[in-house]
Amino acid sequence: MKGRPRATILVVDDEEIVRELCESMLARLGFATVGAGNGREALERFEGLGGEVAAVVLDLAMPVMGGEEALRSLRARRPDLPVVVTSGYYSAEATARLVAEPAVELLKKPYALAELEAALERLLGP
Repeated sequence: MKGRPRATILVVDDEEIVRELCESMLARLGFATVGAGNGREALERFEGLGGEVAAVVLDLAMPVMGGEEALRSLRARRPDLPVVVTSGYYSAEATARLVAEPAVELLKKPYALAELEAALERLLGP
């Protein structure tokens, strides 16, 4: 994955330190990143970037607009958008809904660089 052209990943997490850590991991993998602190901010960033966003790393539990609502809103704009959903806790109901979505990978926090890389490779290819 390190040899890929610098695609842009939108990183959405309300915890600034977690968002920055994810962005740092993605930079190590050769990606450019844009951060957002909640779902509403993610939609604004996504709209501003047009078709530049290759994928989204999206926290499930956030204030203002949570991950599931943000996922629906992003997919309304681009149905094929690859999304890595992250969370410290998944309910069985939320997990079932999310894994039914196309082009969605689930990562439980905390996740390692190799796990993030593998999820993106499954979504974007090697």
